[in-house]
Amino acid sequence: MTGPAKPLSDDQAAVYDRQLRVWGVEVQNRLSSSRVLIIGGNGLAAEVAKNIVLAGVGHVGIADSTPCSQAHFGNFLVPADAPPESTVAEACARTLQGMNPFVEVAAEDCCCSSSRNDG
Repeated sequence: MTGPAKPLSDDQAAVYDRQLRVWGVEVQNRLSSSRVLIIGGNGLAAEVAKNIVLAGVGHVGIADSTPCSQAHFGNFLVPADAPPESTVAEACARTLQGMNPFVEVAAEDCCCSSSRNDG
């Protein structure tokens, strides 16, 4: 089993207020200690990544080596002014990190791609 729930900072309590009312501090702490890897950066992956970052998962990794210039049109996490030589994973990680500073978001090295040319 788990030990007693660790207290959240005032800033965390403000960000996670709605979740705390639904599932409580213990569950939020468990969620904050979780790690998730998302492989591919299409529109569905972007929506899932946004939701888990806003919920407060502790670490989110994004793996997609597609250049931003070839990003899937449904991925709203890649800004239009993203450097074309950067990867979808790097652009998504920057955008997601700005959504929740309490979550560690990282672009992971991989050989996968979500470009529109994939079969």
